[in-house]
Amino acid sequence: MSNLIWEPWIGDNFKNQENKILLIGESHYAVNNGKPDPIAYNEFLTNRNSTIDVIRRNFNGESWSLFQNLYRALFRTSNIDRKLFWSKVAFYNFIQQPMTSTTERPSIDLFAKSYEGFKEVIDKHQVTHCIFLGNTAALYFDRELLGKSTFKQVKSEREKVGRFWATHKIITDGTSEIKIYFIKHPSKYFSWSRWHEYLYRNEKELLESLHS
Repeated sequence: MSNLIWEPWIGDNFKNQENKILLIGESHYAVNNGKPDPIAYNEFLTNRNSTIDVIRRNFNGESWSLFQNLYRALFRTSNIDRKLFWSKVAFYNFIQQPMTSTTERPSIDLFAKSYEGFKEVIDKHQVTHCIFLGNTAALYFDRELLGKSTFKQVKSEREKVGRFWATHKIITDGTSEIKIYFIKHPSKYFSWSRWHEYLYRNEKELLESLHS
């Protein structure tokens, strides 16, 4: 895909799912023990399978707080069958440029132009549901996706989950709908129980389908 540096993770059983769920991380981080790592940075720029490798490392036993909190937000526990879970879903990072420190934030321009890659992914893989793991991209959604594509908005609503905003949108291309959620980034200060309640209230059947 022309607007992506890294190929998305597509689970082995993704195409067979009635609901095709795309999980969207924010950034890759080229760091080592919290410090910038030029070698890792160059590897990210040259390895198109960087995102796929991260997911494989996760379901093979490595652990990151982002994924642990994601599992809890979806299932109320991190004790899940990771291989089964990742076989059913797709994943990619929205920002297609590695960050050089854990405190670096993507620029406004990066967030804005990243919707070009997002549109490619949802078109190619016929996605029905998106969960953004981070809510900053929601600020640019209307201008960069709706304003520059044939998608029309069916629904848009926001609500507070604890101290943070959740955004829920439904868009259509005229033949099918895509449900999109923006939640707080599942890292620091992430109340997984509140976000589970929010997602379960809105998508009970979807979350339960990931168990079987």
